[in-house]
Amino acid sequence: MEQELINTMSLDGSTLDLGSQPVSETIQNILLSPNCDIDTILINASTICRNVCSTVYSTELKKDMVAKNTLEAVADNVMRTLQILVSNIEADFACMPTTPVVRYIRVYIADYSTIIPSTYYRFPTDQFVARVEQIVRDRIKYSRNGHGSWKLNFAQLYFESKIPPYIHLQEDILSAENLHNVLMVSHHPIDYHLHSNMNKWILVSSFTGAKHTAEALSEMVFNKPLLPFNQSTHILFGDKVDMKAALQRGAKRKLIETMTKESWYLLAEKDIETKLHQNQILLPYHI
Repeated sequence: MEQELINTMSLDGSTLDLGSQPVSETIQNILLSPNCDIDTILINASTICRNVCSTVYSTELKKDMVAKNTLEAVADNVMRTLQILVSNIEADFACMPTTPVVRYIRVYIADYSTIIPSTYYRFPTDQFVARVEQIVRDRIKYSRNGHGSWKLNFAQLYFESKIPPYIHLQEDILSAENLHNVLMVSHHPIDYHLHSNMNKWILVSSFTGAKHTAEALSEMVFNKPLLPFNQSTHILFGDKVDMKAALQRGAKRKLIETMTKESWYLLAEKDIETKLHQNQILLPYHI
């Protein structure tokens, strides 16, 4: 019996998958709302890869495609999905009032295993997604270098250094002639640190299309609403996607109790670093 896709996305990419469709709808609602001041859209291609792989292909079909090494077709779908998203955003931008502000769309991808030490890195458990993402990374890398058959009609950024992508993105955005009001699509929490140097920052979640601001990041990443979210706490507490906690369970619980009791979330990052030092807590690496 012929294997089927598990949602309505066609293989020619004419329909967005169940994870990306709500993202597209929310972005449109934001951009076409009165007095919208968003001028920069950032889309992590890794997130779109995850969306397509997890909602379009059945478990049986995944096994078959891995066995037959036909993953290029999945990567084709991811690239078409990115093109649809970008085309939709460009159409929305065209409907917005004309202003001197330059509007940007950036599609980026990174290898987080080069950023996070192996001791603390969460290696991918879904090899289907990991292998497709590697193909997508290579395509974006080679396309940026003027090679490959994919000639995409949007700016692409490929990061393979040990410097986190949010630092590269920050440099790119701050050099632009706009207000640095950013809308981001990413499921990698390390990217969220971009918010601290932006004028405005909104995160849009896949599958739900929910909008989040920086105030929600502690609960999103740590599942605790009254903790500070910064590079130090992220390293110490980890996340569910890329980073294992640097602290052991007992020490982690004790620090969370102290932070909550003393309302560390109200402190400046410099003061948090001072308190960590006073509690003899050292960071094993930096992001």
